[in-house]
Amino acid sequence: MPLQRDDEQRPRTRRQTEMDAARHRLEEEDQDSMGATAAAEAPTGPSSEINLAAVLAAMQASMEAARREQEAARREQEAARREQEANQRQLQDLIAANQEEARRDQEAKQNLILEKIDHGLVTLGEKVKNLTLEVKEVSARTDSLEMRFDDMNQKIVKLQAREPVAVGSSSHTHCTSAAKFDVPRFDGTSSWTAFKYQFETLVKTNRWDDEQSFAALTLALRGDALLVLENLPSDGRTLERLMEGLDTRYGDKHLEHVFRAQLRERIQKPNESLQQCRG
Repeated sequence: MPLQRDDEQRPRTRRQTEMDAARHRLEEEDQDSMGATAAAEAPTGPSSEINLAAVLAAMQASMEAARREQEAARREQEAARREQEANQRQLQDLIAANQEEARRDQEAKQNLILEKIDHGLVTLGEKVKNLTLEVKEVSARTDSLEMRFDDMNQKIVKLQAREPVAVGSSSHTHCTSAAKFDVPRFDGTSSWTAFKYQFETLVKTNRWDDEQSFAALTLALRGDALLVLENLPSDGRTLERLMEGLDTRYGDKHLEHVFRAQLRERIQKPNESLQQCRG
């Protein structure tokens, strides 16, 4: 801004100097014309009329030149005024363009921020939706498990209401207490073969049917072993399929594969014989 004002002031100073010079010349010509008039008035005779006409002609020529110079100075002032107005308009246009560009930049930044907020809201909404679905799925599984356990509890109540038959007794001899025939717990960390033998012994001793045996075995499962029950199809939860699943997961065939894998990964230690490594 200051540089532009200096540029606007420079032509005005030059024109002012030229006008001052023209005014100075006019004053000098007026003085010369006044001196010539005084000189013309001094002598007398016919030649004085000729000198007077020449002086008048000179004065008219000087006045005409002064008028022309004034007209030129006026035109220069008008041109300077127009140039100043054009510079002002150009400056106003530049300011307006800068303001418009700043406004557009601000709108672009605001739109970008709004887009990021909208994207974040959409992402958050999808996460909330997925989380809601997961919660519903967990709730459904929880309700299903609760229903299973309620059903199992009812079956246990029925089992406890019956008097189990003692081991080695006849079909008409009954045991006085069912507590000593409780099914042990199985979580997959103990021997499945030993647990299976104990469970089958209890089934034979208490003469449980498949439904009662399935309920007792289900209540005995803990930890990872309970996942075998959960992986059974809803229409295939029977004692036979549950036993097959547990035997596949924890039986001798499964252990054979585990031992073979461990043997393949076995590395012979220093100062260890091949028989010791394979043993």
